Amino acid sequence: MTEFITENSILPNYMIFPRLLLDMELSETAKLLYVILLDRARLSVKKTDMRTIKGFLFIILFSVWPKIFTKAK
Repeated sequence: MTEFITENSILPNYMIFPRLLLDMELSETAKLLYVILLDRARLSVKKTDMRTIKGFLFIILFSVWPKIFTKAK
């Protein structure tokens, strides 16, 4: 049976992958790093307004790196 996404559908958490990265000659690791930093920036703005007086954004990085970049055995 086919199920469609409706307004009441529960969607999993996801990260935004900008289209501009598709055409760029970057390694997959660089693209993944961009997506992770973009996601962290969005969360930093959403949870706390972590901006300087000039408007620069601080990105909050907790323990994301070991979980993402550790190779599974």
